[in-house]
Amino acid sequence: MEGAFVGNFDSNTYQSDRKDQTIDALTVVARGDKAKLQRALEEARIMGESQNFTRELVNEPSNRMTPTVLAEQARKMAEEVGLKCQVFGADKIKELKMGAFWGWRKVRMSRPL
Repeated sequence: MEGAFVGNFDSNTYQSDRKDQTIDALTVVARGDKAKLQRALEEARIMGESQNFTRELVNEPSNRMTPTVLAEQARKMAEEVGLKCQVFGADKIKELKMGAFWGWRKVRMSRPL
């Protein structure tokens, strides 16, 4: 099930001659405890959808997926699924001594466009 979701991911969002090759239906044939199977299928769906959500974020060009947009996407996703989300600004990052992260940000921001 997880593989079906991950395999159904369309990475060609900006490609002009895209071909729609999505999976419309999936049949699972199994025997055993139906409740356990249902839980396993639900976990696999969540894992597959989570991977695809992450892949969508990573595949966006940096001029579209700015830190602010990324933070908003994280907040929105967390709200939809009932998770807590904290977004830290520069002051909090320094306070938490996240030097490697802050250093990467400074290097990235100082590069000419």
